[in-house]
Amino acid sequence: MNTVTLVIDKSGTTIIRDGKSLVVKLPDGNSSRIPFSRIESMVVYSKANVETTVWGELATRHIPCVILPSRGKGNECWVGPGLNVKMDVRILQFRAYHSYTESLTAQKFILGKKLDATLALIDCLEYPAKIKGLSEDAAKARQEIETATHKLINNEQKISTMGIEGGADKSLYAFYVKLLPPKWGFHKRIRRPPTDPFNSLLSLCSTLVYSETLNQILLRGLDPCIGIIHATRKNRYSLALDIMEPLRPAITMYAYMLLTEKFILRDFTISSETCLLRKNARSEFYFQWHAITQEWGKLPGCNPAKDISLKQCISEIIDDLIAFWEGGFENE
Repeated sequence: MNTVTLVIDKSGTTIIRDGKSLVVKLPDGNSSRIPFSRIESMVVYSKANVETTVWGELATRHIPCVILPSRGKGNECWVGPGLNVKMDVRILQFRAYHSYTESLTAQKFILGKKLDATLALIDCLEYPAKIKGLSEDAAKARQEIETATHKLINNEQKISTMGIEGGADKSLYAFYVKLLPPKWGFHKRIRRPPTDPFNSLLSLCSTLVYSETLNQILLRGLDPCIGIIHATRKNRYSLALDIMEPLRPAITMYAYMLLTEKFILRDFTISSETCLLRKNARSEFYFQWHAITQEWGKLPGCNPAKDISLKQCISEIIDDLIAFWEGGFENE
């Protein structure tokens, strides 16, 4: 059975549970019934009225849901399953967190995956770079990522690891500054609030990947607040940000593809404070988003590229990390 990403973005919409189905009631009186079994994930923009039993059913069925602020201001919220499984892996995680050596090697393990994915991405960007006369820039970006990879392998301090990762990110985004047409107004990565279409799409895609990542972490019984790379901080799921790192090159490529193939400048509302997709462009975005999540492994920047979904890509990273921890402690 085909599943869907359910997007609720009409103010005044009411969502209730009726048995094994979710019922969406629009302000104009029309309604739709969708079996929970057909929902892959759900995105709700604020000002919708959601019955509390809906959240419980979504969590029980492990269906990730992200609640987004309607005008781009404020924090996102997530709903997912609780920490109700596999206490043993959580103990393994805590042991690794409190061991300097284990936490450093875990940082290098995750960031090594990210740098490998970034190199794969640059390989795929060499052709559009050549067309635009940017072959030297592509070669420079590749050299900088290869240098970062060498530094990472030989690094023995956690604080240096973060610096290496940050420098690699700057190299990639500097390449996108030259690769993207000037009309998109991209000069650097700006997260909150995004100020141009590329940053806007990066932030939206990242939020949705973050939601699925958090869900997969909870399903495996890990504590999403205890990070490896990102410091543990109040009101942040640091481990979810960590697991996302190898996925970020593919996220940047997908946002680039959307700008060059699907969207035009007037699909965005740009003000002095923020840049957001217009409401009539959201439907196209979520249509494309649902399609790409089913074959995420084919995106440039996924290394190695596989015919697998976003959920499966995230699961592989988490499973690899758990196996890495298990191997480390077995060798003590």
